[in-house]
Amino acid sequence: MKKSISAGMGVLVVILSTYTAIADCTVGVVAGTASADGRPIAFKNRDFDFAYQAVSYVTGGTYRYIGIGNSGSNSPLMGLNERGLALGNSVMSNMNGGSGNVTCMDWLLKNCSTVDQCRTALRNDTYSGARPSFSLPIIGNDGKAYHIEKGASYFEYDPLDYGPTKVRKYAIIVRTNVGHQNSDGSDDSTTGGIRYYEARDHLHNAVIKNGIFDTDPSDSRGVTIDEVIKTLRWGNPGYEGDWTSATGRNCNSTSLSTMIAHGVNAGEDPQIAVMWTTVYKADYVCFVPVWVALGINGEIPARIANGGDATRLSYQADRIYARKDPNNYDQYVNSRLEPMEANFIQAAADARDRWIRYGFAYKEAKRICTEAVETGYWTVKTIADQAQTAPRALNETPLISQITADIQGTAVAFSHNATDPDGSISSVFWEFGDDSTSTNSGPGHTYKSGGTYLVMCRAIDNAGSRNSRWEYITVGSTAIAAVPAAKAPELISYISARGTVAFTARLDAPGPFTLSVYTIKGSRLWEYSAAGQGSAGSLKIYWKYSSSEYRISNETCIAQLAHNGKKSVLKFAIVR
Repeated sequence: MKKSISAGMGVLVVILSTYTAIADCTVGVVAGTASADGRPIAFKNRDFDFAYQAVSYVTGGTYRYIGIGNSGSNSPLMGLNERGLALGNSVMSNMNGGSGNVTCMDWLLKNCSTVDQCRTALRNDTYSGARPSFSLPIIGNDGKAYHIEKGASYFEYDPLDYGPTKVRKYAIIVRTNVGHQNSDGSDDSTTGGIRYYEARDHLHNAVIKNGIFDTDPSDSRGVTIDEVIKTLRWGNPGYEGDWTSATGRNCNSTSLSTMIAHGVNAGEDPQIAVMWTTVYKADYVCFVPVWVALGINGEIPARIANGGDATRLSYQADRIYARKDPNNYDQYVNSRLEPMEANFIQAAADARDRWIRYGFAYKEAKRICTEAVETGYWTVKTIADQAQTAPRALNETPLISQITADIQGTAVAFSHNATDPDGSISSVFWEFGDDSTSTNSGPGHTYKSGGTYLVMCRAIDNAGSRNSRWEYITVGSTAIAAVPAAKAPELISYISARGTVAFTARLDAPGPFTLSVYTIKGSRLWEYSAAGQGSAGSLKIYWKYSSSEYRISNETCIAQLAHNGKKSVLKFAIVR
């Protein structure tokens, strides 16, 4: 849904003036419908002119938040607050707004928890400070994702109901630096055009190949965090100004930092929402996860929190960038970082899945963030040191693909599968999740009590690069019985009659669920959300539709049931 609402003097204004200096940010939202775990995602790739970025913790309003901005500044350009609201802006060249982008975002993060609260404030100009001129992706703790353009005029876009089928079927909105007044999503072909088209097409492709619109019901991944990371890295935003070839894939020479906020659905603990960040150009540094609770407790790792000295992650990444060449050097560096980064992503995804079922675990969040930052720093530093003399002979990150645990009651014998493609593993370090550690390659450990523990194994190679693997293990018979494995929801069957479809579903645990119906081409027809029911017996859900909605007598559709981060897909036919 796109809505235009007049602001200021009450007159709709579209100014098509050209600005020669625009901060070339790329922003967007992925609705939970299109994401792999059914929860919304907002992202921003920032371009401007300040060398060092930092993650800061901001107070002073109703809600506290973490954000990313210039080191030493308490005015982030993107952020996530303690209530699960996340946003980040792109400056607009044709919205005829003002200079209030930073102050407006700061106010929204301090005072709002839902998308609708932000919409009301921006529509009615009830925020503090000057009028902004921005394009703003927003996700809230209600599971909603929206995109707003605010200047002298106000436009809002719902990714689930925006434009014709070819646009809305993806449930994704991407923006760069030009307001999108066209209902089909077209424009932006001048300022930021390459970044816009590349980012849009990359994410749309992720949905079509792996998502809910794939006719293979066994493949319903949707957009994953690593897909968004790739979108904001070498594949997109793509070439704009570093080299002479328009086919280059480097970030802009002015790219500075990135945020990917992975949110929660209505009724879930907003502490679980996570902000993935780079405090430098996304092509030359790893993404790390940060939770607002770490800021509240004063435990955001110093390597990403401030400054530009040699102890900071951004400083080491800058040393790599200084040695770049025009031959896809960013992709070459990415290949060294991605194996390490993939394990961070998996650790955070597994933790979120568990926290959604059993509650947020601060200690686990701190461990994952701290380890990601430290592992990232030492690996990036190793690459930076080598790049000074041999930019095209960089060390490959060690691989650690598996942790195994032979459990006998509360006694566990651990082993790992770690290798190094171009050297050897020099040391291994274990954390067992109960404050105990070991430097043995295959240690044994006995827990004092039964339960579920998050185990980490870190491998360091002979050059100094690192990688870490995380796994939950359950010890003790009582604990095993208390922590059942999560099951995917089931769409078992359907009965279609004229005007009604009756679905039979099964959930393995209480909790919010959503049943959505799409045409075979991906246009959303209907959605039903409700509090979950127990696993005893079957669940009946009825969709009553009007025959006037369809011009053909029979239409094949896709139903998707989402619950506890997992999805089930059923292909069925509507009968008029």
